Amino acid sequence: MNTRFTSFISKALLLTLATTFCSVAVAQDADPCDRSAKTIKLKIKQRDNVPTKVTKGFFGTNANTINACRGDTIEWKLSGKTFYVRFSNGSPFDKNEETSNDSKLRITIGDNAKADTSYKYDIGIEGGGILDPIIIIDNRN
Repeated sequence: MNTRFTSFISKALLLTLATTFCSVAVAQDADPCDRSAKTIKLKIKQRDNVPTKVTKGFFGTNANTINACRGDTIEWKLSGKTFYVRFSNGSPFDKNEETSNDSKLRITIGDNAKADTSYKYDIGIEGGGILDPIIIIDNRN
């Protein structure tokens, strides 16, 4: 091979490696709520009339703790069962308790929800047990 060509390839490779491995990520304080409102769809899993887990997405990712913003809608679904969602120490919604209608419950987070606050709540099945997941309200400036 030609020495000029070899030298050129060596420099190009060195430059590529340097820019690939020496890049420094710049930290950004992005507001997670700097977006339009969305619907967060959750499925409640149950066994023997006791809620066991809350999942979201196609693959059933664990959603026992979720992050949401004011204006987002939370939709819980439990096939074939009537269930309730109850907040005992403050609620990000207008009411502290809501009951499902036809296996589904949709509630929009109100403007009164406190930012950077965790809301622990219970999901209960009529005549069955209780599960206690969390909703965390992110900051929306």
